[in-house]
Amino acid sequence: YSLLNLLGLYHDYILGRAVARAAQANLSGVTLPDPPAINKYHQYFFRYGRSPDLYRYLSLLLTLLQFTENLCEMSVRKRWGDQARWRIVAAVEVAKAMCRMGLVYGSSGRMLFSPSYPERGAEPETVAQFLSVPEDSSAAGSNPSDPKASTRWRGKAGGSHYDSVAAIVGDGRGGGSVANYLMSKVKDPQAVLKPSELVPRMGSRRLWGEYLFILRPIIYVLAIRKWGRRTWTPWFLSLLVEAISRVLSTTPTPSAARSQLETTELTRRLWLFLYYLLRSPFYERYTKPRLDRFIARTEKKPLLSLFTGILKDYQPLWESVYFYTSAS
Repeated sequence: YSLLNLLGLYHDYILGRAVARAAQANLSGVTLPDPPAINKYHQYFFRYGRSPDLYRYLSLLLTLLQFTENLCEMSVRKRWGDQARWRIVAAVEVAKAMCRMGLVYGSSGRMLFSPSYPERGAEPETVAQFLSVPEDSSAAGSNPSDPKASTRWRGKAGGSHYDSVAAIVGDGRGGGSVANYLMSKVKDPQAVLKPSELVPRMGSRRLWGEYLFILRPIIYVLAIRKWGRRTWTPWFLSLLVEAISRVLSTTPTPSAARSQLETTELTRRLWLFLYYLLRSPFYERYTKPRLDRFIARTEKKPLLSLFTGILKDYQPLWESVYFYTSAS
């Protein structure tokens, strides 16, 4: 799992560099779709943030830690035992918290988002078309009788390719083709905002809520090491800190409306509360008995047995591996 994530990250990095070089030359007539807003947000701070290099390295380091945390915990536990496992868990949580603190600083006090590193902006097939340069592209552009040349034209100043009017109205789509073409070019408000305007800066209350959200995993791990994982104190303490963080983070800001990225991130964080159903001691006392009864009743029934099999495969993981239910 960790290796696949790392290979995917490296693959996206190679595609991103190739697309950037091809975009400067602009040799093909294929237009890539607009990147997701979260990608534009991260790329802006990679170049123009308070500390661009620091933001880029911390974003990458945080992603690498999230990809390998399960592997680290399971390997250390198997090699050196449970005590060493909790030490490495605490070290990983501290490292991730430091990365997130640095990202808040690098973004001038803006909310953290998941993923913390830009994702793939386009599918490999689209990128391949964008990078491909037909051998007869120069000849087609110079020959007016070539049908390919009549559907696209290239600007002399910038070298960009555009659809010709004949291609829009003469492709057999009917009289509504011009309207359809124009509607396909309409952008949503998020697409036309500057990257720095996608997310406003947080006020003092929301900033404290963000700090609590960052520190909550460390507080939870330290409480587990002090009182044990099967006591109620770490569970209630983590829930209390996360609830306070939620209240502070959702405080309305009079000077700026909540952005779409912030709304999506707050919704994601709200779903993270479900992980408390899988954490000890709530899990052993309430969730596990009901889950075991459900599995026993459905494991031999058609279709439902497929879902039951997945539950049985993952059940030992969230029962024994901290990072599967840490939501950090």
